[in-house]
Formats: sequence, C-alpha cells, structure tokens
Amino acid sequence: MTRFHYLALTFDGRETSGEAEFRSADGLAADLGARGLILIEAKPLRSGDGWRGLIALPINPREVTNFLSELSLMLQSGQAVDEALALLGDGMPGSLGRVVRAIRTDLLRGRSFVEALARHGDVFPADVIALARVSESTGRLDRAIDAATRQRVRTHVLTEKLAGALHYPAFLLVTASIVLVFFLIYVIPQFADVIRDSGSQMDGTIAGIFAASDLLRDHLDLFIAGSAALLVGALAAAQSRALRTAVTKRLSRLPIIRGTGELRRSALFCMNLGTLLGEGVPVPEALKVLENVIGGEAAETLARIGDSVRRGGSLAEALETHAFVPKIARRMLRIGEESGELAEVSARAGILYEKKLEQRLSQIAAFIGPAAIMLISSLIGGLMLTIMSALFSINQLVL
Repeated sequence: MTRFHYLALTFDGRETSGEAEFRSADGLAADLGARGLILIEAKPLRSGDGWRGLIALPINPREVTNFLSELSLMLQSGQAVDEALALLGDGMPGSLGRVVRAIRTDLLRGRSFVEALARHGDVFPADVIALARVSESTGRLDRAIDAATRQRVRTHVLTEKLAGALHYPAFLLVTASIVLVFFLIYVIPQFADVIRDSGSQMDGTIAGIFAASDLLRDHLDLFIAGSAALLVGALAAAQSRALRTAVTKRLSRLPIIRGTGELRRSALFCMNLGTLLGEGVPVPEALKVLENVIGGEAAETLARIGDSVRRGGSLAEALETHAFVPKIARRMLRIGEESGELAEVSARAGILYEKKLEQRLSQIAAFIGPAAIMLISSLIGGLMLTIMSALFSINQLVL
C-alpha cells in the first residue's frame, strides 16, 4: 500500500486535498470518483530513508496549540471545518501537516470531527477531544477549540516556568562535570608526574585523585562511548511515558520537588476542570479526561475520585477523602459546587495556585543557583587546593 497526497476537484469546481492509502493512483481515482471528486494530482509520500525512517520524532505540543489557535480563528470567521483544514494542511509541513490532512480525509469519508481527532490521540490529548465532543451538541466548535487553545497556552506557560527554574542549575552542574573531567584528563597528570617523581608519601585523597585520573585516561574511549550511549538512552527513554511516570513518581518524593509538584498538580487540575466544566463537559467525564492531562501517580487518585462521583457522591467530598488538592482549594471547590458555580470557582482556584507556583519557582531558583555555584567552586577549589598542598609539601622537603 502506498500513501498518496492528492489534489481533487468537486463537481462545483472547488479544490480539495488530503491523504489516503491505495495500491495505485488508479485505485485512489476510483475511490474519489465514487465520492463525487475528480482526481487532478496524486503524489506518493515517502516514508523516509536511513535513520530518518527509523526515528519517529514526536510532534511539538506548541505546534499543536498553534494549529488549534489558527483553526479556531478560521472557524470564528465563518470557514467550514473541511475548508479550514484544507487551507491549514496544505501550508503545513512535517508530521503535523500529514495529521491535519488525514483528519480532513476522514471528514470527507463521513467521519465526524471528533472521530477524526480521536484517531490521533497521540497528537490531540483527551481534553481537546472532550471539548470537541461537547461542541457536537452545542454546535459551537469554534468556541470549544478556542477554550482548548487558551487552556493549552496556560499549561505551556506553566510547564516552561517549571523547566526554566531548573535550566540554570542544570547548566552549571553539566559545566562543572565537563571542567572536572578536563582537569582529571589534562591538568592532574602534569602534577602527578612531579609528585610521584619526588618519592614523597601521598595521602589517601591525593592517591584517589591520581587513581581516578589514570583510570579515566586509560579508558578514555570507553568513557566517551559510555557517555554517548547514556545520552542516547536518556533521549530514547524520555519518549517512554511509563518511564517518565516512574521517574516523576520518584522525584516527586523529594522534599523541595514534592511541594512544587503539588502546586503544579493543583493548578493544572483546577484550571483544566474550570475550562471543561465551563464548556459543558459533565463532571465525571471531566475527571476522566484529567487523568490523562495530569498523569503520573495522581491519575490513580483521580480515577478513584471519578468512581466516587459516578456513584453519586459529591466532588468536594471525594476531594476531601483523598486530599487530592490543598485545603484552600478543597474549600473553594466545595463552595463552588454548593453554589452551582463550580466552573468559575475552579478557574479562580487555578489562577490562585498558578501564582503560588510562580512564587515557589522563584524561591527555588534563588536558592539552587547560588547553591550550585558554591558546590562547583568547592569541588574545583578543593581539588586544586589538595594538589597545591602536595606540591608545597614537596617544596618544603627540597628546602
């Protein structure tokens, strides 16, 4: 089977395009003709060659958000869904462009927009699909897509702030590791020869440093190959959702990270809950969607909360039982549920915890940066001080 990108005409003269898999272009032309379309051009799509065909890079979530934003604007301007997808798909390169064209092809084959989206669940998360499904009953797909876009933008900003707080100390630690390796390979051997030739007795620290330097120099090729393999393995492991969940679960138990993770989870839960409920998604379905949005160990707790709500229980009571969000958030959501304004109150709680998270990240960045610098300075300075002390002792013996 070959996948084709085709250009066709409707009987009223409008151009349309999409992607489809057929054994030949003739089969594609016959299928389009049965649907009232006239094939103009069919281009086979290459699956890639070499390493490009072996590695499937994930689509950047930011690109998906930009697509949803443009789609929302086109729908609000009065464009039909298939026409908007045709315009966006034709000018969009890469994997996302192929997904958009495939969605439009599904629409032309009679599938609903929600069914077409759901076939690409690895690209469009559960919250987007849930909002689109609600729009089928309200008839306001533009509003649903706009709500999903705004929520995704806020989530991106929140995630980037969290990552940004760790970038600087991570950069310092990586730099310190490189400097340390450079010292062990190129600097320490210069002093080692002098100290060993002097015949003076070396203490355990000096002997350990020299042994590490010798080991690294003797197995430098193995060290480089191991480092490269570790980097490639880390990049590959980052694509595994199960592994990311396990790592996140471990890290979330650390004192500083635990508090930050709770704030991020509370902000994401309240913000997304407010958006989903505001667009008419029922509470049980919203909780089911949030299991995939938040993920990790929290998804198991959310599943139990959702079961309690589906059995007729109160959301506030379920949140209280499992202590899923902080006390202030639970109190706010209880008031919102009792007053019938759960969507609005949940959105406000999300804003509150988003601000709390920003404050926590600022505090962490202010602490980790100087702490990392002090650690690096102590490590490199201590190393040099030990070597210089040994050289000074040799000088004293000579004198």
